[in-house]
Amino acid sequence: MEFQVSSKGEWGEVQFIDLNRGRIREDLSAKERAQDFSRIRLPSAFLNVLVRIYWKGNPPREFNKEMRSRRRGFEWWERSRRWRHPFRKRSRKAVGSYPEVQNIWIWDRESAQASITMERYERKRYYSLGRHFKVAWSVLKFAGRIWREYRRQLPLAYQ
Repeated sequence: MEFQVSSKGEWGEVQFIDLNRGRIREDLSAKERAQDFSRIRLPSAFLNVLVRIYWKGNPPREFNKEMRSRRRGFEWWERSRRWRHPFRKRSRKAVGSYPEVQNIWIWDRESAQASITMERYERKRYYSLGRHFKVAWSVLKFAGRIWREYRRQLPLAYQ
């Protein structure tokens, strides 16, 4: 992937060099472009910015629909690796590999803070199990009091 910067210092064209395609073609369909984009390992916010730069605005509906479908399939393929290859080495990190998605941040100079780079469904994947137990325990701990208060106020409702 290559970004070209104009003489004014603004971002110009985005060019992709696809070494897997094997042949050069003039035009790609929206489905083929979505397939290419879906395999890029970037947090969703980064990917959305990249797609908007590529399309110079909002991408076509067909592209978005195909991209979501292909992205889900690729994520499933990545997560199911341990079941498809149970005896292979689980950790296959190469030296100098990219950081994991949850460790990629965008620093915003104007607000002087890190920006969100993942959609909610991505963030939830990295929550610890302890977090879910804390929420469940809190609900169970106060369920009796909440139920008593609910029963006390129910007759007063809709009068």
